[in-house]
Amino acid sequence: MKEQKKRLSFKELLPEKAFMRLVIANTVNRFGDSISLITFQWIVFLITGSPVWIAVVLGINFLPNILFQPFFAVLVERMNKKQIMAICDFGRASVILTLLVMFHLELVTPVLLMIFAFTNSTFESFRIPAGISLRPKILPKEKFTTGIALDSSVGNISELIGFGIAGVLITISPVVALIVDFSAFILSAIAVLSIPYSEENTDRERLTVKSYFSAFSGGLKYFKFNKAVLFLALFGAAINIPITPILSFQAIYVADYLFLGAAALSFINIASTLGRSLGAAISPKVRSFLKPVHIFLVSGAGIAVVYIAVAFLPSLVLSSVVIMALLTGIMFVFGIFDGVSMVVYSTTFYASIDDDFVSRVSGIFNATATATIPLAQFLFAFIASFASITTIFIIGAVMSVVIYTAFSIQKVIRNLGA
Repeated sequence: MKEQKKRLSFKELLPEKAFMRLVIANTVNRFGDSISLITFQWIVFLITGSPVWIAVVLGINFLPNILFQPFFAVLVERMNKKQIMAICDFGRASVILTLLVMFHLELVTPVLLMIFAFTNSTFESFRIPAGISLRPKILPKEKFTTGIALDSSVGNISELIGFGIAGVLITISPVVALIVDFSAFILSAIAVLSIPYSEENTDRERLTVKSYFSAFSGGLKYFKFNKAVLFLALFGAAINIPITPILSFQAIYVADYLFLGAAALSFINIASTLGRSLGAAISPKVRSFLKPVHIFLVSGAGIAVVYIAVAFLPSLVLSSVVIMALLTGIMFVFGIFDGVSMVVYSTTFYASIDDDFVSRVSGIFNATATATIPLAQFLFAFIASFASITTIFIIGAVMSVVIYTAFSIQKVIRNLGA
């Protein structure tokens, strides 16, 4: 017990200057992400007014993580990770700046929005494995769990702030929101470059075509022969399907079904992030008396209940204030279930792989786990062309129960954390 308390103390991380600057960079980056999330959805809604286009554009946003991240994960092991992260942050800032100018000139079209989403996500898919690979280089292994917890906690607070002001900024003007978003990525790049870590050439093998494919195949083989990691990846891919509608159709649901403004998007995202933070905080306690499979099952049932609640919310004859309060509470509950399951999910995954394979396997894992998101978004976009959003939410509830139950009968999943 004493060892656990020591591991959870953030004070021991303060002397780790390089890691603390990485946390600062990630925190600013997460702030930018939260602004981007709400602003981008609202711009798509303003330009198209179509749930189909929203789902399609958001689906395009996930493609680079699937197509490129496994390959980028191998590349970053032999490249300067700090420089890659900074270049990616500057790249994302340039995408936001271009969108800002074109939106102000009223030149943005749905096709351009897809290009912006794809390009922005490509930079992100390069930055993620670089950040994952950098952490073990600048943080002692005995402090790793505490470091991840700090990075996650501070990042959640940053997201809360971002969600809180995004609706206000959009109400003033989407251009103002984009300016703040642009500034966040510039500051993130500067923070990354300030990290006191120099990666010597001797730390990296010379990259050749042969060494690249050798490293990539090594990741695939590790992935193939570690059944726990394989099943977690498949499970992660499957559970992303039912949560897609509630993430994809927020703007349409809030504006056309509840008749609320852009500020409502901020409120529900703040609520879900607070819920995730609470879920992450209580996950060790929950994990102490429940196996991962039981946590996943309870989370799946909880998500189904959330879907049913949001599906029937528009039918209630209540004031906008009461509707907003109910929706905020529902999304807070959604965040709790999601937060608990994701922390347990992530820690189980990282505990299953060796340090030398973290970047390669995590790249393949992330691509596999997110592969179903664009497919699900395209599927739900098609359904949205002839069905209501509330009907899609009911479908999401059914799929949540079916998918979580189907995976619970798998022996490998049942034995996780036994």
